[in-house]
Amino acid sequence: MSRTDEEHRQTNGASRQGWESLADELRKTTDIPRMRELVILLERAIFKRQQELALNAGKIEKPEVEKEEQSMKKALDLLLEVKVKKLGFPKIR
Repeated sequence: MSRTDEEHRQTNGASRQGWESLADELRKTTDIPRMRELVILLERAIFKRQQELALNAGKIEKPEVEKEEQSMKKALDLLLEVKVKKLGFPKIR
């Protein structure tokens, strides 16, 4: 594996772990101010990760991308649920 491939692999894993850990924390927290903060952080992390996946689509195996996209969809559903049910955002669905 070349140096750039190894760097990409490490960055790829770190970015995924970042948004996943934020989603996990959001699922567990009951603290409203922390929920608000996590919503913002998770939205940013998912957006950034989607950009990374798009820019590196040729370097990442398609099944891996599809699996992560499904996981991000679940995290986005979680965001919507938290916003509506716990933070008082208007329902959009």
